[in-house]
Amino acid sequence: MTYAIEIYFEKETEEKIISLARKIADAGLSTKYLEWKTRPHITLACFKDVDEEKCTALLKEFAQKHQSFPAYIGSVGMFTDSKTIFASPMMNDSMYQFQRELHECFERY
Repeated sequence: MTYAIEIYFEKETEEKIISLARKIADAGLSTKYLEWKTRPHITLACFKDVDEEKCTALLKEFAQKHQSFPAYIGSVGMFTDSKTIFASPMMNDSMYQFQRELHECFERY
């Protein structure tokens, strides 16, 4: 099984992204995001076949040591083969540090 660690946006940004996805679907460009019925997110890591209980505990411990931080959308793009629309964050020092610490925390996986 594949697992992902994702971070989510606050409600206002999430609503704006969903509204944008609806406009993209209404324009006939892509309905993929709406079909998936997922929350807008930034994927930080993906893993296969992990010990779910251990990883959940490790992630909870990691999350307790970190606070929310601003994320800025730098661009919107589309994978033309799947018509998947994506928004790319502008990486900043806080995001690089957060991701570095997360990968160090999960390096055994």
